[in-house]
Amino acid sequence: MFRKLQQMSWIHDLYQLGQSDALHEGSGEGFERILRHIVAGFGADSGSLALCQGDDDNYLHIVAGIDLPEGCIGKTIAKGTGIIGWVVENTQPLLLKGDIATDQRFRGYIPKTGTPIPSSALCWPLRLDNRVIGALC
Repeated sequence: MFRKLQQMSWIHDLYQLGQSDALHEGSGEGFERILRHIVAGFGADSGSLALCQGDDDNYLHIVAGIDLPEGCIGKTIAKGTGIIGWVVENTQPLLLKGDIATDQRFRGYIPKTGTPIPSSALCWPLRLDNRVIGALC
C-alpha cells in the first residue's frame, strides 16, 4: 500500500511540474525540473530530453540533460542519428543493454570522437495526439 501511495505521489508531482509556468514559457528550467524528477524516479544516473523541430520535425533539439557531456544541451541531432534519433524515427521505445556496437539497430553507427558510448539506455518517444514530439532517455 505504501509503495502504491509513493507511486501516486510521484505521478502527481510530475503532473504538477507539467503545469508549471516555466514549462509553458518554454523555459529550459521547466524541462530540467521535469527531467530531474523522472531520472530520480527511475533511479537513473543521467537523462536527456529532446524535442522535435524543423519543417518536418526532421531534427531534435536537446532541451534538458542530466550528467551529459559539456555542450550537449542545446545541441541539434538529426532524426535517426544515435539512440535518441532512432527512437524518434522508429516511434518505438528502446531498451539497450550492453555495447551499442553489437546492437543490430545501430549497425554502422560511428559515434563522434569524444562522445561517451552508453552501456545501457532506456528511451521512449514522447507523443502528443498521434504525433511524436520528442524523446526521453
